[in-house]
Amino acid sequence: AALGLAQLEQIDKFIAQRRAIAQFYQRELRGIPGITVCDEADWAFNVHWLSWILVEKAYGKRKDELLKTLNERQIEARSFFIPLHTLPPYRKYQVYQIDHAPQAYEKGLNLPSHVTLTEADLEIVVGVIREA
Repeated sequence: AALGLAQLEQIDKFIAQRRAIAQFYQRELRGIPGITVCDEADWAFNVHWLSWILVEKAYGKRKDELLKTLNERQIEARSFFIPLHTLPPYRKYQVYQIDHAPQAYEKGLNLPSHVTLTEADLEIVVGVIREA
């Protein structure tokens, strides 16, 4: 409980840092063909717990290939979470069509977004995405 309270005391700072990280990715990755960068709806306030991209065909590499390249360069990127309705224990309980979650999983990568990242760290991530 004490750890949680200590974190909550800094929540505004953490949210500001994560939003700045997301804005960096938006600014630096926007315009790369085949990369869709996380964004924020006009009506929303996103705390950007995770910053993400979608890797489309126009990028020239599949999501898994880019993920491998990032991980080989010691950049901890991760695939989107596996849609629960596709896991064996839940398949038989799906009662309606779910289209977007599997498509997002096929294309989506979560990029490093921890509050301790520096601008130099973020530039390395962006550089690898540009190079790949």
